[in-house]
Amino acid sequence: MDIGGYPFAWIGEVEQSERNQIVPVAQSGFSKDFLKNRVIPLSVKEEDLNPIAKAIKVKDLQIINIEDSKIPGIPDNEQEASAIKFSSMIVLPIMIDGNIFGALTIYSSEGDAFDTGEQKILKDLCDDLGYGLKTIKLEKKEKESIEELKKSNEQLSKLFSDIVNTLVSLVEIRDPYTAGHQRRVACLASEIAKKMKLSDDQLEEIRIASMVHDIGKMYVPAEILSKPGKLSEHEFNIIKSHPLAGYDILKNVDFPWSVSQIVLQHHEREDGSGYPHGLESNEILAEAKIIAVSDVVEAMSSHRPYR
Repeated sequence: MDIGGYPFAWIGEVEQSERNQIVPVAQSGFSKDFLKNRVIPLSVKEEDLNPIAKAIKVKDLQIINIEDSKIPGIPDNEQEASAIKFSSMIVLPIMIDGNIFGALTIYSSEGDAFDTGEQKILKDLCDDLGYGLKTIKLEKKEKESIEELKKSNEQLSKLFSDIVNTLVSLVEIRDPYTAGHQRRVACLASEIAKKMKLSDDQLEEIRIASMVHDIGKMYVPAEILSKPGKLSEHEFNIIKSHPLAGYDILKNVDFPWSVSQIVLQHHEREDGSGYPHGLESNEILAEAKIIAVSDVVEAMSSHRPYR
């Protein structure tokens, strides 16, 4: 700051509160204690306004020479001038999108130091400051928005998990023989998806769909689900209706993935021998194929009364 005869400069921000005042936020030169506890009120009579407050009020620069009459709002003007060796000062408002942010105050060791050319340079500097502050505020706002979005997504994810766990519990109450089956399928399917290096989003989609793939069994009579021995053709056809029933339950749930379609297709087979629609190969979602394999592997290693 000593270059150009400027021993000291500082920036004050308008503090939007009941006090309606200007508080220092940055400074350069002289002693840091000079601005300690410095607060400039804005809610005073116009004739009592400090030049810094006046620059903010009228949104225009103010130039003060120490030889002039006593500066309003600075009771110990001469003592202050002597302390930092200034003979004149300029105060320039800092604007952000037409609104006052605060003011830049620069002290000069020379009297009448701020001519028209210098005023223009300093005005441009304040415009740059305003633009920079706007950018910082936008970045801060964007960061806060990202954090809020992240928090919202975490809450939404927890909500989905709670819904899914509730649905899983309902199925297990009706079909105790398959208690834990959907969770085990979810673990197997997730491991397969990881080995296939699928995205995190696909992993979550597969995990959620696996957890509810048998939700349609809620519509299958409990006596069929727990019947020991071989099922009749009619009974097996009722069992085979559970993918479509599961789809009907889930289709109106606003999942961020194709959960209902995966549930609908998890008993389809590559050769078209599956159900309910006899889809083949590329007609079947990759996620449904992964769950289908996991479902078969888990079922083969678990007890089923109708096997």
